[in-house]
Amino acid sequence: MEENDPLELSKYRGKNFRVDYDIQKLIDPNAFASQFDIESDPDFYRAEQNLNAWLDLKLRKAESNLIKLAILHKLHTGVPLKQLEKQYLSSWKAALEKSELVDLDVVLLPKTRSVGKLSELSQKDKEFFKQLVNFDFNQCQNLAVADVVFELSQFFDTFVVDKVTLSLSAP
Repeated sequence: MEENDPLELSKYRGKNFRVDYDIQKLIDPNAFASQFDIESDPDFYRAEQNLNAWLDLKLRKAESNLIKLAILHKLHTGVPLKQLEKQYLSSWKAALEKSELVDLDVVLLPKTRSVGKLSELSQKDKEFFKQLVNFDFNQCQNLAVADVVFELSQFFDTFVVDKVTLSLSAP
């Protein structure tokens, strides 16, 4: 195994594991992308199989999930919510009471995605982005805010939002 384990995946934290993997598939950048089937994504049908509408929906969902995760994080850590966050939480709960189970993941979506560029953000928000590791704000300041929010949302586990949404909507 050791000679076939150049990444030493079998020795994680000093424990021995049997690991079977194809190193070429791990390195091949097209291996994952080629396995994505857009037709298995319910959002594709919500968007009536229109790719532009599907992307727009994904961007709006990312923005909504990022807002919800920020509120949940504050609630979990005991950080007081700002007035707008309190209003959002209240609206979220009220919207869940009226929603069908299949629509819980699209509750409280913005009608349109955020517009504008990173360079148009407040100074406080710009400072946040400047603190991100491997993020060159000067090089990225012309990026759309919605695109950056979408990329950031890929790092967060939306399962937490889904689980809280289900618990809030339960009778």
